[in-house]
Amino acid sequence: MQQPLLSVLVPTRERSDTLFYTLKTLVSQDYDNLEIIVSDNASQDNTQEVVESFNDPRVVYCQTGKRLGMSQNWEFGLSKIKGDFLSVIGDDDGFLPHAMPDIATLLAETHSNALIWQKASYDWPGIPDVPHRLTCPLRNELVKMAPKLLLWMVAKGYTSYGRLPVLYSGFVSTECINPVKVRTGAFFHSNTPDVYSGIVLANMLDEYLYSTRPFSINGGSKHSNGISGQKDTNRESAKRFFDETEQPIHGEIPIIQGSIASYVAESFLQAEERDLTGNLRLDRQRYHRQIFAELLNNDALIRQEGLVKLGSLRISKKLAGKVNLAIGSTQQEQASTTNNSATSRFDGHSLTVNCDNFAISDVFEASNLATKILGPYERPERCLKYNFATLVLRGVERVLQKKLFGAGLPF
Repeated sequence: MQQPLLSVLVPTRERSDTLFYTLKTLVSQDYDNLEIIVSDNASQDNTQEVVESFNDPRVVYCQTGKRLGMSQNWEFGLSKIKGDFLSVIGDDDGFLPHAMPDIATLLAETHSNALIWQKASYDWPGIPDVPHRLTCPLRNELVKMAPKLLLWMVAKGYTSYGRLPVLYSGFVSTECINPVKVRTGAFFHSNTPDVYSGIVLANMLDEYLYSTRPFSINGGSKHSNGISGQKDTNRESAKRFFDETEQPIHGEIPIIQGSIASYVAESFLQAEERDLTGNLRLDRQRYHRQIFAELLNNDALIRQEGLVKLGSLRISKKLAGKVNLAIGSTQQEQASTTNNSATSRFDGHSLTVNCDNFAISDVFEASNLATKILGPYERPERCLKYNFATLVLRGVERVLQKKLFGAGLPF
């Protein structure tokens, strides 16, 4: 069985403190057919020294030479890739131990063009108002996804983009990526390259595998941009993010800080404009309503700025009335209801632990703890299917459960 060449792109800029541990999770992988491309966006710190300190032939350091926007840095790194499959990882994220050989085996045995997974999450220490914790999904299912169906649901606003074939959440064949570059001159055409990649690749793929068992960890550190930033303190980093980009933001539904839905809508519209979503069109009105709902949960200043921006768009009269009322509202701001408890908890599908109890301080140590929690990877005996039939059956199941519960039956 031929093992594929796996390429991992690590875009970075002046985050050498967390980058070191991200690279440590990668060079620790017992898999030789691996290339690790570090795309350094003109860092002024010791990033190059940190990368070269590993002295690993699988690590390739590239420097952009000048400051680029995030999407342009991803595009620059993409031009250096030589592998059969590509994954992009943040410079405060990490892969679990033994992930690469398990991923390579799955891809080779199933002949799949993509493997996406539900990631574990790790909150680094030192983030204001955020506990130091690791959350690890515990299920181990392998699902054969129908990307066109999922993309339709995203277009209609029925589901999140999270299970799309996002480069930030898995490996995708470069044979599916390269034709997009040829067709549009570049692969990334949105300031949210991770979301955009999932939308475009969903249209390129006939099917792909989705694992509920994680192979990597999504890290959140003091450096993280966080597209859902909902604090006034994030406004300066958000301004810097937009000032540096060379990619025009779509005018119909622009990116609005504090609303994930606006990032999804903007990415979808960019792909739609380039005829990369097939016959699917974004449900603008539904996304307008979702953006409004998300903005209401923000701090006052971000909420106010976001609502003004939303009100300037071509929204319905009914929604415009709600936006105007929210803008003019003088009600006292309610205290945040965020649960900052760092205690361990189990919800049946995932386990959250307080990392301070395990003397963990970085994503490399967190990845080792996640592997101890999960144990060695074992491929599920049966591959589930996500298609229209299973979607309908799942919906019927939920309705019946609700009705049976309402009837007070003992099951």
